Amino acid sequence: MFLTLSRRMNQQVALTKEKYESLVPVFNERMRRLWAATEARALGRGGITQVARATGMARATVRAGLRELRAGGGVESRRGALALARKQ
Repeated sequence: MFLTLSRRMNQQVALTKEKYESLVPVFNERMRRLWAATEARALGRGGITQVARATGMARATVRAGLRELRAGGGVESRRGALALARKQ
């Protein structure tokens, strides 16, 4: 059972790494952090560690992204704030 779980985790890390490497050229630092947080949240328990392993990010960086998401600092809320600022 442990071997199967370990193999599944390695496959998930490889998949996350593949996604990250295809997107990283268009990400700025904030977008990398928010994407990593979203992936970690979707993975559930152990997601922070898996995403950190796949991307080379520090776990603290992924946790910071999760805090930003919880605080409403996602992409859409920032776009809305920028649009509001332009109207004024």
